[in-house]
Amino acid sequence: MKTKKISRRSFLKKAGLLGGAAVLGGVGFPRISVAQKAPIKIGCIFPLTGPFSTEAHYQQEAAILAVEEYNARGGCFGKEDRTGHKRR
Repeated sequence: MKTKKISRRSFLKKAGLLGGAAVLGGVGFPRISVAQKAPIKIGCIFPLTGPFSTEAHYQQEAAILAVEEYNARGGCFGKEDRTGHKRR
């Protein structure tokens, strides 16, 4: 069986075509994400029980405050962001 040698030039041409197709194929992606109206959910993991619970409550409050400030400035692509917990 005879193997076909690939020249550097033909490899670069094919790689360029694949790269160009990938870039052009991803052009519509941002528009799809902007078109969706659902809020963006942000998940955080905090150890709310145990020896580090005191610090975790402060971290949780900081995360909620950061999301509220971010939403006050317009959010991400004009969409509201949410965390998994509500402010007490």
